[in-house]
Amino acid sequence: MTEVVIVLALLLVALSATAVVADRTPVRQSLVPAVLGVVLAVLFTVPQAPHGVAPGRHRPAGRAGPPRCAVRVSRAAPTADPA
Repeated sequence: MTEVVIVLALLLVALSATAVVADRTPVRQSLVPAVLGVVLAVLFTVPQAPHGVAPGRHRPAGRAGPPRCAVRVSRAAPTADPA
């Protein structure tokens, strides 16, 4: 079922993007990209949830989060003023 919705959203994006490129009248040039933006928002929100995973079942990011980059800052020994 979700594949059908994704394919439908992709087709709507293709049609509205084609309409954005092909349109020549100034009034419609301001309205058609707004429709494209709404269709893209629908396309980006449709496939967000993975299949078969309940909303509370995701692994917390704090336990196995992204790798951290360790940066070592060495302190230089104080140098004497060459006076």
